[in-house]
Amino acid sequence: VFTANANASGLMGLRCGGGNIINASNNVISGINLLGSTATVTPVFNGINAGGATTMNISNNTIGSASLANSINAVTAATGTTAQIIRGIFVSSGTTVTVSGNLIANMNTNLVSTGTAGHTVVGIGVTGSSCTVVNNTIRNLTSSSQSTSGGSAPSVIGISYTATTAPAIIRGNTIHTLKNTNTTTTSGPVVAGLFYGGASGATNIIEKNNIHSLVLSSNT
Repeated sequence: VFTANANASGLMGLRCGGGNIINASNNVISGINLLGSTATVTPVFNGINAGGATTMNISNNTIGSASLANSINAVTAATGTTAQIIRGIFVSSGTTVTVSGNLIANMNTNLVSTGTAGHTVVGIGVTGSSCTVVNNTIRNLTSSSQSTSGGSAPSVIGISYTATTAPAIIRGNTIHTLKNTNTTTTSGPVVAGLFYGGASGATNIIEKNNIHSLVLSSNT
């Protein structure tokens, strides 16, 4: 159990910083409850936070659980306006990064904030480096956020890729059972399988991804 006393305070399962070659593989990060000290505090989470290495390989890790519901769970029904970000794997920098064969499953937030802040549960987020994201399984991610944020930071998203260094390769990933559970009739939450806002050009490839079972409980 982790209790945040301030907004953007959070927990990282594994932090990979600078270096030449880093291999992060066969790790299990599971069974974590995140709480805010008050309803306005929004704790954050990164299962694996990767940035800075020349070459980084992130493979065959489990973030969450294959079978335990809400294995990574932001328990507090937070109402704060500071963005809450619950990520399985986050790549912020590096020269060449490969994210492959990972399972990210059963992550949840009970946050109920309204407005437009980028409260998001994201399987894999890439904001920096040239990255290859292949053969990962991302499933059973849920949120009760009422925020109308979309693009790279909707309430739930499988892969959010905004790094602008080519090449970007996103191939063979399975993304399913992403759900916003809020039944709000006053706002329109967003759920997305994959968002790409990276570099353009023929070297960037998004292909053969299997995306299905995206669910909105709201009728707005």
